[in-house]
Amino acid sequence: MSVLPKIPASFQEQSWSDGIIRRGYVRRGYVAEVPGLHPELRFVFEPLLPEPADELDMAMARAKSPGAAVMVVVKKLTLLVKAWSFDEPISEMAMRTLQPSMLNRLRLIVCGRGATDLDPLWTPETDGDPYEPIEETLGN
Repeated sequence: MSVLPKIPASFQEQSWSDGIIRRGYVRRGYVAEVPGLHPELRFVFEPLLPEPADELDMAMARAKSPGAAVMVVVKKLTLLVKAWSFDEPISEMAMRTLQPSMLNRLRLIVCGRGATDLDPLWTPETDGDPYEPIEETLGN
């Protein structure tokens, strides 16, 4: 599980430093381990544009039950998460059985409502450069 997921061949990786979401591009995400709650998760995802992110929020709010709201999220994330570090293949069943806090973090990152955690395995070659040490960024 410690291996960075491969970018699917049909996509190009987009740097986090680019504020524009480009169609056909993916980004890497990372949910850090929370001891006693869930393991770390590395994943590759297609970020949601603002309107579809709002539509997902509205669909969750309109759901008739908490279980139905979870299924709205699960169906969308199953389409948008392209690769992950779990051995289990990406599927609605796998997504539905994630720890609740991990599923929520995944949703927030994919929807652009929360930042990815900084993966200790990321290097400038794998993250597109936004995580250079601050001294290099400031020119010190």
